[in-house]
Amino acid sequence: MLFHKMHGLGNDFIILKSEESLDPNYVIHLCDRHKGIGADQLITYTDDLEPKVKFYNQDGTVAEQCGNGIRCVASLLMNQRKLSTIKLYSPAGVHQAWMLEDGRVCIEMGRPKFEWEDQPLSQQLDLLDVFMDMSHKPVMLAVSMGNPHAVIFVQHPTVEMAERYGPYVEHHRLFPYRTNVHFVEVIDKKQINMIPWERGTGITQACGSGACAVHAAALKKGLIDPISDIIMPGGSAVLQTRDDGVILLTGPATYVFEGKLA
Repeated sequence: MLFHKMHGLGNDFIILKSEESLDPNYVIHLCDRHKGIGADQLITYTDDLEPKVKFYNQDGTVAEQCGNGIRCVASLLMNQRKLSTIKLYSPAGVHQAWMLEDGRVCIEMGRPKFEWEDQPLSQQLDLLDVFMDMSHKPVMLAVSMGNPHAVIFVQHPTVEMAERYGPYVEHHRLFPYRTNVHFVEVIDKKQINMIPWERGTGITQACGSGACAVHAAALKKGLIDPISDIIMPGGSAVLQTRDDGVILLTGPATYVFEGKLA
């Protein structure tokens, strides 16, 4: 079976054409960086005019959404089919994508949701005032981009901070299906620093759906403009909230290599 290796800002993926669901242990093996190909996530797509995309975390669990991943699949298929735009379907909804002149890909990521049942959370809370029982009591917003995100506003986010608190928040009783966790600092109205901790994977160089959630949370709090740069360890993505509330995610999709699975 042919596979493709791609990354979006260092967030890397194994991409396969497949109509079938994959065994979790097979996904874990392929994503293992020592014994397999190595990747943050594995993605399958169908060979349709409007392909269906499925995401698997590094631990074999299924994810609802992946902004960098679906951008990579869109780039792969647009290049293969010699298209400038394509529509894809994920468990989170419909995504229209465009290839820009500079090679970056812009993709519709849907509308953020802030209601407690959209996350879901284990209890109804005002999501603008959720405090985790952590020593420094940061301000947190829970945001759904089709998948759950906890956006935590701190001063000077670091990888060490994410490694320490990311697992705690991901597995907190408030999130019965676990959550992605992002530690962020608003620099100004146009820029945000972000360290992502991805559910089922851990620290990653970038997180596309997470960048959307961070942008949505900061915009909700009036901290940024409708267009902002989200700066992650692997680089920056451009986020835009349109007048209809849909978030656009723009960034590179880099092809690394292809191979055949034994």
